Amino acid sequence: MIKKVLLDLDGVLVDFIGGACATHNKAYANHPHEPEKQEDQMPWDIEPIFGLGSRDLWAPFDRQFWASLKPLPHFTPFLLTLEAFFGQENICLLTSPPLTEGSVEGKRDWIYEYMPQYRRRYLIGPAKEFCASASNVLIDDNEDNISKFKEEGGQTFLVPAPWNNRFKENSLEALKTWIASL
Repeated sequence: MIKKVLLDLDGVLVDFIGGACATHNKAYANHPHEPEKQEDQMPWDIEPIFGLGSRDLWAPFDRQFWASLKPLPHFTPFLLTLEAFFGQENICLLTSPPLTEGSVEGKRDWIYEYMPQYRRRYLIGPAKEFCASASNVLIDDNEDNISKFKEEGGQTFLVPAPWNNRFKENSLEALKTWIASL
């Protein structure tokens, strides 16, 4: 039985890819995600897609960058669906910061702006698997995070995204189907 939901931000509720594209004036095929038009899974690593090295890619992603990212189009119905089923009090945001200066503060600013009801229910750290337990579910778009969480005994839901193996599915519809199966 699931008691606690650990909800990722970037790629699940927050449009990191859109912000990265705008910052670097680059395109990422299949963004925004339209599963019915996507033929192949896209890579998760955007450095080669943008033709940039790690340093050049991440350097402009400062506090302001993270704070000004836009919510994904399904943000509101996705969150409301989770809250209706699990209860807002059982959801905690769990996001991993990059090593760029200001990322933690920018992510916190984003939460305060778009999700003020979660101002006291968020965790920021890269080792999501440390939160795994049989009664916790991680909702994330990154297959590596999902695998590590499962290996530590947690439950998971992989949110469909262009860069994971569920790329042909609609995120909100997949969430509703998963919840109906619980």
